[in-house]
Amino acid sequence: SVKDRIMYKLVNYDRNRQLLKEVPYRKMLDLAVAYEYFLDTDDDRSASILIRNDHMEAWGVTSDELYAVALKNTPELMGYRLCSIEEIVREIYGIRVDSLPDSEKPEKNTMPMYVLTNEHKFHGAGCILYSNLLKKIADEWDCNIRVIPSSIHETILIPMSAAGNCEVTSQMVREVNQTQVSPEEILSDHVYQFNRETGKITMQEEREYE
Repeated sequence: SVKDRIMYKLVNYDRNRQLLKEVPYRKMLDLAVAYEYFLDTDDDRSASILIRNDHMEAWGVTSDELYAVALKNTPELMGYRLCSIEEIVREIYGIRVDSLPDSEKPEKNTMPMYVLTNEHKFHGAGCILYSNLLKKIADEWDCNIRVIPSSIHETILIPMSAAGNCEVTSQMVREVNQTQVSPEEILSDHVYQFNRETGKITMQEEREYE
């Protein structure tokens, strides 16, 4: 009766070690895939109930079964949105970037950046696990993708052909996490790369995840 509403979310593994003792999860690089029951609400807000080991035992299912169900349900329940930074500015402020004063326009040599989240903007970092989504984007861009963990709610995608120095990007991520992201919403201090040939995500020299 609940399996059609079970979805997954991505959280930082080290920051949630205590919680992960109480919930089924699958480790992915420095992250963990945990599971939730998605709730319908009467307004535009999204809500969920974290699935714990007690739920899994009561239902008589395994962690692998939860993963398979969540992997199918999450794209169907949450969808995805891929927007350029310019589109985000237009959405927030209701203006076109080219109508901004010159002093407020992005520099022309600014690297292209795209925000990937779900339609609810709720635990949207999990979109990077959608089957073939990153592959489709990478093929359209004709290059691999740098994946920046903005928060548990979204990631930032940059074409590797314009991504610049990885260490500089990693330093930026750490600084933003320390100053702009609430501790419970930090996804990672590391930068990832999606390889369109292998279909895998890597974190520097860590093992690959397919």
